[in-house]
Amino acid sequence: MTLHFLGWDSIPLDLAADWMAAELGADQSDVVVALPGARAGRLLRERLAVRLGPSWVPPRLVTAGTLTDVLLELNAVPAGRLARTLAWTKALQGLPEGDLERVVAAPPDSDDLLGWTRVAGE
Repeated sequence: MTLHFLGWDSIPLDLAADWMAAELGADQSDVVVALPGARAGRLLRERLAVRLGPSWVPPRLVTAGTLTDVLLELNAVPAGRLARTLAWTKALQGLPEGDLERVVAAPPDSDDLLGWTRVAGE
């Protein structure tokens, strides 16, 4: 994994596209890029396509929420968002109070399902 500071001089996606085009070249098939959302991925893809042209092989663009699946190299289909949230909700509700306070400053009441799912979603 490589960390490269792009600076603050321009639009971050433009800086990222410039750096990726210059440093990685046209074949980016072995690169994974995590972005905050799908829209950022589409915009970066567009910028790279303009810079590198038809010979460009795009990187794998993922959202921050799916990055762990890529890093863990799962061999099966990962659980969906709802299943993950419900699993985290159950796990958090099962923690002893002292351990739970390390995760969340003000735990929801035991019957506050919405509060628990919000904590689990984080």
